[in-house]
Amino acid sequence: MDYKIIQIIPVNKEMYAVYKNDVERLIVGLALIEYKNGSRYVVPLDITDRDGIIKPIKGFIKLKIMS
Repeated sequence: MDYKIIQIIPVNKEMYAVYKNDVERLIVGLALIEYKNGSRYVVPLDITDRDGIIKPIKGFIKLKIMS
């Protein structure tokens, strides 16, 4: 892994990551991550492949918040 999670931020609304093919994945939280080079980003988290492991989502193009 080339990054470490610095902080996990809960989300209290329905938030989705949207991909190029309009597939949406529910976000369970946000994470502040830091890469080995020192750069930091906030990325969405989801529970992947029904395995119960919470991981950063990769490859999304936008976030969608439902009201």
